[in-house]
Amino acid sequence: SEAIFRDMETQAVREVARKKGVVIDCGGGVVLNKDNVKELRRSGKLFYLSAKPEILLKQVKLGGKERPLLKTPDPLKTIKNLLKQRKEFYEDAADFTVDANNKTIEQLADDILRIIKNERLSS
Repeated sequence: SEAIFRDMETQAVREVARKKGVVIDCGGGVVLNKDNVKELRRSGKLFYLSAKPEILLKQVKLGGKERPLLKTPDPLKTIKNLLKQRKEFYEDAADFTVDANNKTIEQLADDILRIIKNERLSS
């Protein structure tokens, strides 16, 4: 069930959030739990990769992983509903928001590195 998954997710967040010098790619529901956000903030910065629902659906399909929440007759509609419910959580949790629409992984990495470098320079 989703509740069991979220409990396991929180345990995983506690474990990996203590590591230094790593990038943690969190699932979309991680920020629904404020304790997860607190744990992740202890050792790093949180980036929200913002993208349109159509782009997200395309990426999910390319990723090839099974997404239980998207096992619906209309996955695009489901993504739109999830974004509507979660967008505020994403924005509140994020230290930085990056536009991820139509960007390659390399372009996203460059954007994030640029933000990190600018952050270090301004500190």
